[in-house]
Amino acid sequence: MRTSFLPFCRPSISEEDIAAVGDVLRSGWITTGPKVAELESLIARRTGAAEAIAATSGTALMQLAIEAMGIGPGDEVVGPSLTWVSTPNVVELRGATNVFVDVDPDTLLVGADAIDAAITP
Repeated sequence: MRTSFLPFCRPSISEEDIAAVGDVLRSGWITTGPKVAELESLIARRTGAAEAIAATSGTALMQLAIEAMGIGPGDEVVGPSLTWVSTPNVVELRGATNVFVDVDPDTLLVGADAIDAAITP
């Protein structure tokens, strides 16, 4: 059992961020308004993609991504053991198998060596 503290952190939210959210809420548009189109355009430009889409949650985006990659029954998906429940759930929903690896205690990230060791030959 872990006895040391796992250092999660508080989000960094500025007054400007709060004001921007207020502007969107007052606009009457929440999920399909002009700010969504602006965000999608910005993401496409920054990533060099022809298009980008926003979704209502990270879970929805993971579902779209895993489907687009063609992951399904017989596939294994290596992922972190330190994650939100949606991460393994989207894998299970596609009929694939989760393979969990521990995160590095210093970086809280999964290292390439851990991924290599977890891949089934």
